[in-house]
Amino acid sequence: MIVSLVASALFGSVLFLAAARKFTFVGLKLAVMTFAAAGVYFVWNPDQMTRLAQMVGVGRGADLVT
Repeated sequence: MIVSLVASALFGSVLFLAAARKFTFVGLKLAVMTFAAAGVYFVWNPDQMTRLAQMVGVGRGADLVT
């Protein structure tokens, strides 16, 4: 549970900084915010990452991330 809270705080800070900072390329800002939001979601729902990995053809969600 502590690791989930720390990971959520890190992803949340990335999300906040990306929203507050001006980017010259708007697509980069959108990509960073999307990946940070997905990171928070998958930290709290790891079974969904495993399901996504199996759909792609990988055994575990952790293997998909790496």
